[in-house]
Amino acid sequence: MKRCLVPLAALVLALSAGALAGCGRPAGTDGDLVNGWAMPGAARFFTPVVGHCYDNSDQDEQSMAIADFQDMPCTVEHDQEVVAAQVFTGEVASAAVPPQPGSAAYRAAWLGCDAAANTYLGGNWRDALAFAYLVLPNTKEWLAGDRNYACALVGQDTKNGGTMFGYYRNGLTGARPAARTCFTFSGTALDKDGYFTTLSTWAATPCGTSHDAEYVGWLQADTATEPAQGSLRYDAEYSRCVGITATFLNRSVADTENKTDMEPFWFWPSDDRWTAGDHSFSCYVAVPSIRPITRSLKGIGSTTPN
Repeated sequence: MKRCLVPLAALVLALSAGALAGCGRPAGTDGDLVNGWAMPGAARFFTPVVGHCYDNSDQDEQSMAIADFQDMPCTVEHDQEVVAAQVFTGEVASAAVPPQPGSAAYRAAWLGCDAAANTYLGGNWRDALAFAYLVLPNTKEWLAGDRNYACALVGQDTKNGGTMFGYYRNGLTGARPAARTCFTFSGTALDKDGYFTTLSTWAATPCGTSHDAEYVGWLQADTATEPAQGSLRYDAEYSRCVGITATFLNRSVADTENKTDMEPFWFWPSDDRWTAGDHSFSCYVAVPSIRPITRSLKGIGSTTPN
């Protein structure tokens, strides 16, 4: 078979022009390389819809690959509820990779997410049984052209192991069905006073049923730089937590800090969430897990709970 030989440089130029100069068309062909084939459609991306609920099979809040998301009725168990849907534009959209935690673009998106979650719930999301997350395209989808992103609420686990049921929209208004209240802690060991030394789970529990902890409130860290554990700044933040717990209990700060019938407890944001822009921490009061209670501790004063 006679081959049509073309120098490499000429081949590159010819392919860019759509033809090979000097080579004849084989008999019985029309020169149409696609031969009438349908052109591939545009890439499909996950397009979040405000108020819709989703399951994310990848269990990765940072992935928006369409194959990983399933639109779910909000009345059945699901992973995420979308409170805002946006598109990256301008210089951010032109970047080679999606915005990274700690960058100005990510920080701006997080601030928008924070505000959208509050509006959707009708109160600050930190007071709800949910966490606000930014959901961005993964690198593969970004390179394919996806610029959609969402702010989603991810539900707090309940005592029966479930996650989210029902809509979170306006969940902090009226009877506040989405409010964070009482919890059941579990851990690996108990100290001499009956408190877990290390927590493994903390599940939302109705205050009228057996539980050993209650949500007090949240605070915004006084520093833009994450303090090291054990530092003076870190200890100062904990002292603020003790202060709002004392107010919640109607008990002196000294008794709140030193008595063992109830103890302040707090959750500091993970390094990832701090870098992403969430500098808030939540405060709780716990009773010995060997002596759970079935009431709220709010305003209990100097009385020992039982």
